[in-house]
This record gives sequence, structure tokens and C-alpha cells, in this order.
Amino acid sequence: MNRDAKDMMNAFGKSLANRLGFVEEVSTSRREFLRNSTLLAAGFAAAGVGGGLVRPRIAHAEGWSLAEAAKPYAGATVRVSNLAGYPHNDFMRDLIPDFEKETGIKVHLDTVQYGEAVGKHMQLLATGSDEYDLYNIDSIWFPGYAPYMEPLTEFMANAELMDPTFNYNDLSPECQKTNSYLDQVYMFSNMNTFPILAYRKDWYEEAGFKAPATWKELYDQAAHFSKDDRYGYVIHGQRTAMMEMVTIPFLSMGGTVFDDYLHPTFSQPAENFEAAKKAMQLIRDIYQNKLTPPGSLDFELGEASAAYSQGNIAMNLNWAMIFAVQEDPKQSKVAGKNAYAWPPTGFDTPAPNGEVTGGYTRLASFGLGMAKSSANKEAAYLFSQWLSSPAIQEKLLQMGDAAPSRISLLEKYPDRYGHFPILLESTKLVGKKLWDAPKIANERQWEDTVAIAFQDCMIGKIGVDEAIVKADKDVAKLMRQYGFYKGDQEYPKSVTSNFKGTPKVELL
Repeated sequence: MNRDAKDMMNAFGKSLANRLGFVEEVSTSRREFLRNSTLLAAGFAAAGVGGGLVRPRIAHAEGWSLAEAAKPYAGATVRVSNLAGYPHNDFMRDLIPDFEKETGIKVHLDTVQYGEAVGKHMQLLATGSDEYDLYNIDSIWFPGYAPYMEPLTEFMANAELMDPTFNYNDLSPECQKTNSYLDQVYMFSNMNTFPILAYRKDWYEEAGFKAPATWKELYDQAAHFSKDDRYGYVIHGQRTAMMEMVTIPFLSMGGTVFDDYLHPTFSQPAENFEAAKKAMQLIRDIYQNKLTPPGSLDFELGEASAAYSQGNIAMNLNWAMIFAVQEDPKQSKVAGKNAYAWPPTGFDTPAPNGEVTGGYTRLASFGLGMAKSSANKEAAYLFSQWLSSPAIQEKLLQMGDAAPSRISLLEKYPDRYGHFPILLESTKLVGKKLWDAPKIANERQWEDTVAIAFQDCMIGKIGVDEAIVKADKDVAKLMRQYGFYKGDQEYPKSVTSNFKGTPKVELL
């Protein structure tokens, strides 16, 4: 972005924040904070300044060392709010003493549950708290955080801080797109993850099956295996996971979730409605016909993986980061018995080459975002850079990390896990197989809203058609609450994820 555009956006942000009363008296209300963040992010998006691959200026200094770079900051404490339950975050704890010994910088880790993170983080950021220097952020949430985060770009251009061996271009460019905003890098990717289909290769060989190419084929295979205390598929149906269970097949059938005006599009136009009905009916049939274990509507990704690891389920559509658990013989009865494939496409006819305009299986990348309110920015940057460096990421992989973001590691260890070839292939397939979720600050609330309607359908409270229309109506209501629709504003496709080009629809 040129300087005039940056000045314009800074002025826009200050003006809008003042207009909202956000500068003089900051609200600690989660909804008000999210609304303000949404409006700021919407302004950024309107300028067309989000979602692209950033090529930052990177400094290089001969003879650079972490120990020398850290000397001015020795004795500082970097405080990190980490998401609980992720293998990468568990493994990193054991490596932190190495960083502390080399730098003299202390690192304090606190953990927060995934479902509570946005609310707790935003309460702190809204008040300008310096309790944490770094926040572990799921990239799908990032637009809501962006106005309160410090870009890393200026640190990368500082030869005293930038590690010349870091090799920024080795990070998956698709992950870094999700971690960049306003032509600035905000996070280094520590995780490259998206839903992949794991299946029992021994059962499939015995049955003479191949990985399902379509969703109807997946259903038929699940029905075949569902007998004698076996199940063909495992749903994870708790809140946002339920949204993903339906939207993955829906998107693979050519659906979109928004038009260019952020009007919800599950139920319109007609072709979207038909695709949504097929996707919703299929997942509902899997549940109601008992092709998934009892209780799976309460499963999140961890519970689904644990159930699959017991050895009586044929297929597990789950996030790449979780697969190390089911390949660990100490934790899983199916270790070494799995094969991996891209999720199916189409209902009964697969998409050509398995590729769908806009993608269909959602990319997520996690990293550490630096708070503008941090009092230890340089020390925090050095820790974030160290954690994402090639050497440390390789150590984490050897400890069991199953979702590395570095291309060189996927190339060096292609057989480490069965899904690694898919991860490597994915670095070139955003917009074809990988789906980049809408870049809206209330993305988490959007997911929950859609999931509630779909869950009501799963338990028979409402029908398929009604659930799809309800999802759109409730999303429209949500978007109004968070400041959208005050004008007939068109948004970039990087915000709406409407890469297919669904025409404008009426608000329900």
C-alpha cells in the first residue's frame, strides 16, 4: 500500500474510532469491541487492502546471532496467551528454556481454551491492557484483532533483530496470506492445517474400496462399514464443528456463504439452496441412520479423533494438526493403519481434478500476534521469530507436530506422516481445494450462528429446508448487529470469500 493509502486508512480508523466513542472511553463489552473491530476491518477491506501475499523488506546482517540481538532486552519477560489443547503449543513448552538460556529473556505462558479465547483476548485488547505481549491467534479470527496488533514488518526490516537464516519465503505463502493485513505481516505461521479425510486403509483394501471421490460415495461407504459395532464415519457436531461438517460438502458442490455485499447465501440463489439441502441432508442422514458413534453431536475435533483412534470407525474428516495422535501407538489403536485423502467433491459427480473454484476445505494458520500495547515489543518479536525459525520448527516436527508451515520440512520429511504429501500439495491449492474463510471480525460469531441452525436440524427440531433458511436469516441479523448493511457496500472477494461470483441476493 502506498503512503497516501496508509494515511487515508489511519485517518479512517481514527475518525471511526472517535465516532464510536472508542478512543475517549473504551468499551469493555465484548460485542461492542467486536463491532468496533468489525467496522475498522470493514473500512480496511473496503479499501481493498487485505488478503494478499505480502513481500516485506527483509534485513540481513552478517554475523547475526540471537544472543547478541537479545542483549539489550535481557531480563525482560515476554508474556504469551496460548491456545490450549494444540500439540504444537504443548511441545513448545519444552523448548522455551533453550530460548531463555540463550537470550536472558524470560517467557511466561498462560493458556486459554479455544472457545473462550476471543472473548477473553478482546476484553484485554479493548482496555489497552499490557498483560500479554503475544496472543496465539487462529488466522480466521485475525480481522477482529488487526486494529489492535503491531505489524512485524518493521522488525523484519531491522538488521539488528531479523535472523538472516529465518527464510520467510519458506513459510507456506497461503498461510502467510491469512496472517497478513493492510500490506503488513502480522504473524509468522506456526501451523498449516485444514480438514483432511483419514480412513482405515486395511478395511478399505479388504472391501476393495478407494477413498470416496463424491459425498454420495462417502455415505455409501459409511453405510457399508456401519455394522457389528463399527461405524462408517465420525461427525464432530459441537457448535462451529457442525458448521464445518455441512459447509465442506456444500462448498465442494459449488456453494458460497456470502455474496459480494456480505448477504448470506446458503438459501439463495436456487443452485446454492439445492447444494445446501444435499449437504445438510447427507450429514443428517449419517447421524440419524447411526453411521456415526452415539454422542458425536457433542464431539469437537479432539473427541472425534479419540473416537476414531479406538479402532471401530472407518473415516475421520479432521484437521491435519490432530493426526499425530491417531498415528501414535501409545495413544491409538489405529496407528499405522490409516491412509489420507482430500475430502470428496460434488454430491454424485466429482469436481474436475477435485478442484472447486474458491476451494472447499478450510485453511487455518496459527501464529503469535503482537499487541500494540506490549511494553516488550523487541523481545516479543525475537521470541516469535525464534519459535517459527527453521531449526525450532524442525525440532517441533520431530517432537510430534503434524502441521508444519515450512515447505522445506514437508519436502525433507515426506513420509513422516501419511498426510504430509497433501500438506505439501496444499501450498499451491488455495482457491482450488483450500478455502480461505471470510475475513470478517465477527467470523467466530458467524460460525456459531450457522452451527446452531444446523444442530437444530440434526436433532430433528427443524427440517432441512427450514434450517438452511434459518441460518441465512440469523446470519443477516448478526451482521446488522455488528455494523454491516448500513450502506449498499460491496466488499472485496478476500473479505466475502465469494470467489465463485454468486450474484447479489436479497436479505432475508
